[in-house]
Amino acid sequence: MCPPPCQRRSLGGHTRSVPTACQSTVLFVLGCLWLVITMAEDSFIEDREELCELAPVAAAPIRCHVFVCTGKSCSAVGSAAVKEAFESELKARGILFGKEKKGKNPQGSVILTECASVGFCAIGAAVLIYPDGIWYAQVRASDVAEIVAEHIINGRVVERLALMTVSGADPGTAGILPA
Repeated sequence: MCPPPCQRRSLGGHTRSVPTACQSTVLFVLGCLWLVITMAEDSFIEDREELCELAPVAAAPIRCHVFVCTGKSCSAVGSAAVKEAFESELKARGILFGKEKKGKNPQGSVILTECASVGFCAIGAAVLIYPDGIWYAQVRASDVAEIVAEHIINGRVVERLALMTVSGADPGTAGILPA
């Protein structure tokens, strides 16, 4: 049974038209409660200003994205502490992008993301830095200040931790880094 049609929905303070067809509605039944989530076919936002308002990262001066694996094996070797060390170090330098009320910088140049397994957790904790495409292995919280200072700030790979590079700019450079 389809829910009653709904013409307008509020999303992040913006009211958007949504289709009323049952085919585009997903229903979740929780006891007697019907929760209706509508996936609008016309929800693609083309206005750049609206996109930036909804997702401030789209207008931020981002130059680096750090991924820290917190999958099962990486967690067993302290990846949560590695992520916390990155967050602390990047905040201290004022370069971690995010909301000011969370101690971050809305104009920060580095995004920090927790991710699941990247495929080499047996030699974790794994850290990936893009757009450089450098994959670090066996990273410990005590290595983070060096990675931030050398790689993120000064653009020099920390060779003792670098396992491989994945470079979109030059396919010939991708692969395991020489020992």
